[in-house]
Amino acid sequence: LDVTGQRAPVDAWDIAAISAQYEEFLRRWTPLASRLESVDGPAAVRARTEVMDTYRRFPTLDPRLPLELLPAGWLRRPARDLFTAVYDGLAEPAQRHVRAVVARFADPVPPGIQAHTTADMLAGVREDACGAGPD
Repeated sequence: LDVTGQRAPVDAWDIAAISAQYEEFLRRWTPLASRLESVDGPAAVRARTEVMDTYRRFPTLDPRLPLELLPAGWLRRPARDLFTAVYDGLAEPAQRHVRAVVARFADPVPPGIQAHTTADMLAGVREDACGAGPD
């Protein structure tokens, strides 16, 4: 409680539980980040899918309060940086694998098969927000 008897905004969230999820995310994905160049295509597709599925929950869990209102060492940025490193770092082998699979069924391979990156996702959000995106 602060001096006025009001609860702090951070008290509206289970900060310990959110922090534990960030810690688990970092524990799970940090080892892979150091060996991205050795991940083959099928494993890259699986890992990108799994890391996205796990990370996409954080924006709804994290209160997105200013860092000065959160506990010291809040793991939002390290988790985001790790997500970006893994997701983007596996884009090329995942893309090669998907193209190879498609090539078994389509000749020529359709040109639009391309792995998205976090920059692509942000660009799409920005384009949508500005109304400048493709129809």
